[in-house]
Amino acid sequence: MNIYQEIVRALKPAALGAEVRRIVSGGIYTAVEVVSNKGGRALGLAYVEGDRCTGGEIGGCEGDRCRRGGGRSPLMDGGAKFPVSASDLLSSLIMISDGGEGKGRGVESSVATALASALAQLTLTEWETGDVLEQVSVKRGEGVTVVGGFPFTPRLAEMGAELAVFDRRLEDFDEGEMGAALNGADVVIITGAALANGTLPGILERIGGAREAIILGPTTPLVPEAFADTPVTRLMGVIPLDIDGVVEVIVSGGGTRGFSRYVQKVGVRVGK
Repeated sequence: MNIYQEIVRALKPAALGAEVRRIVSGGIYTAVEVVSNKGGRALGLAYVEGDRCTGGEIGGCEGDRCRRGGGRSPLMDGGAKFPVSASDLLSSLIMISDGGEGKGRGVESSVATALASALAQLTLTEWETGDVLEQVSVKRGEGVTVVGGFPFTPRLAEMGAELAVFDRRLEDFDEGEMGAALNGADVVIITGAALANGTLPGILERIGGAREAIILGPTTPLVPEAFADTPVTRLMGVIPLDIDGVVEVIVSGGGTRGFSRYVQKVGVRVGK
C-alpha cells in the first residue's frame, strides 16, 4: 500500500472544483490556502525540511506575485497565476513516496502535504480537541517511542514511561535502534513531518503491536480513511481559526509557537 496514493484517492472528491488561492513559505513552514467550490476556506500547513528559506528570505507566492527566496518551490515556477486547480496540484503528493522524484525537495514536498491538509479540513465533520496527552493515556512502565522533536517528551518521562526518542536531525540518530524501539513500543508518536519528507512509510512498517500509534503535528493531514490499513490509530493536527494570522507568522519565519494562538489542536481516530 502506498500511503500517498491513499491520501490522494481519499481527497480527490474534495479537490474537485477546489482552488488553491495562496501559497506562502517562510523559514519553517509552508502554508496553502484552498477555497472549495461550495465556498469553504481552509489553510493547510507543512514543515519544511531540506531546501528551505534562510536568513529571513521568503520563498512562495501570494496572488499572482512570486517572491524569490532560498526555499522557492519548483511547483511555483513558470509564472503560474492564482487561483490554481487543487486537483492538478494534489497529484504531486505521490512524488514524495520513498524513491519518488519529489522526496527531499523541501518546499515542494511541503506544498503538496499542506495542500492535502487543507483539503482534509474541508471534509472534516467530527474531531476531538486538546493536546496529545489529554487524548491518549500513557501508563507507568509502558514503552513509548517518539519519532521527532516534541516539547512534551519530558512529561512522558515524568509519567513513568519507558521513553525512546529519535530525531533524524540529530547526530546520534540510529536507524536500527529506532526500528527496534518501534517494534517493541506500546505507544508510538510520529511527527507529521515524516509524511512530507518521505520517511513515514518506513516508520510505519517497523511498528509492532503498539496499542496507540499517533501521527502528530501541524503537518498531519486529517484523512483517517487513508490510514485504515496501517498501524496508525489517531491523526492529530491543527485547524487554523485565523488564517491570515497564521500566514503572517509563517511569512515572517515563525513556527509552531508563533501561530499556536491562531489554531485549534484537533484529532481524529482511525477506524479499523
